[in-house]
Amino acid sequence: MSGEVIPLVSTVGIFITMNPGYAGRTELPENLKALFRPVAMMVPDTRLIAEVMMLSQGFKEALSLSLKMDTIYELMKMQLSKQSHYDYGLRAINAVINCALMIRARDPSMPEKLIVYTAIRNMNLSKMVAQDKQLFENLLNDAFPAVEPPKEDLGTLTSEIKNQLLVANLDPHPLMIQKIVEVYMALNTRHGNMLVGSTMSAKTMAWKILKAAQDALWEKNIEPEKYQGVEVYLLNPKSIKNSEMYGNYNYQKREWTDGILSVNMREACTSSTKLQKWIMLDGPVCKHLYISISVCLNKYLFRYCYA
Repeated sequence: MSGEVIPLVSTVGIFITMNPGYAGRTELPENLKALFRPVAMMVPDTRLIAEVMMLSQGFKEALSLSLKMDTIYELMKMQLSKQSHYDYGLRAINAVINCALMIRARDPSMPEKLIVYTAIRNMNLSKMVAQDKQLFENLLNDAFPAVEPPKEDLGTLTSEIKNQLLVANLDPHPLMIQKIVEVYMALNTRHGNMLVGSTMSAKTMAWKILKAAQDALWEKNIEPEKYQGVEVYLLNPKSIKNSEMYGNYNYQKREWTDGILSVNMREACTSSTKLQKWIMLDGPVCKHLYISISVCLNKYLFRYCYA
C-alpha cells in the first residue's frame, strides 16, 4: 500500500480475536497489544449451546442428549492422553451436531440416541491413538447403555482393499485395512480431512490404496451409488509459497493471479464427471499450513484421521 492514501471511516473498527492457547497461535507483540483495548471473554456453556442447537434442528431429546455429549467430552478431556490433534471444545461439539444432522437425513427413522451415539463415535474414533480407543469406547458405552452402533456393510470395499494391497505387493494386515476403512468413513462424514501420524506410518499409502479400491469397484460397476471412482489433484504444499498455492493479489497492478490450489478447486468443481474429486496436499504439516488450510476449509468442516 506504499504511496496510497487510505481514508478513515469513523464507523469502522478493527478487532482482533485470538486464543493464545490454541495450536499455532502466539501472543501479540506488546507494542501492537498497546494499541488495542483488551476485552475478556467467558468460557462458553457448551451443554446449553448444544441443547439450543439441537432443539433448533428438531431433536426432541435435546436436553438429555446435550448433557450426555457435554459429559463425554469433559471425561475425554480429563482421561484421554494429551494429543495435539485432539479437540474437545465447542468447535468439536458443533461438528458432532452437524454429523448427526447428516445421519438423520439419511435415515429419519433412526432413534435420536443412536443418531448422536453414531455421530460422536464417527467423529472421534478415527483420530484416536491406539491406547485411547478402548477408553473412548467405554466412555461412550457408559453414556449410552444398551446402544449398539449400526452395522454398515463394507465387506465389498474391504475385500477390494485386500486385493489392492496384494497388487501393490503389500501385506494385507488387518490394522492397515481398518485404517483405510476409517479413511473412507471420514471422507463420507466431512469434506476436509487430515491424515496425521509418524513418518512411514502409511498415510500416503492409505489414501492411494483406497483410491485404487474405489476405482476398481467403479470399473466393475459394483454398488456404484456407494463407491465412485476418484480423480486426484496432488500437490506438495511445502514445495511452494502460500501465494503460489492459494493465489495472490498484486496491489500495484490490481490483478489477481490464481494459485495451484485455486485452479485445482475450480477444475474439480466444474467437472461434469460422476467421479469423486480429491484435492490432496501430501507433505509435512506445520502450524502455518494447518492454520491456513483450516481457514480455507472453514473451521467447522475439518477432521483428523490418525494413521
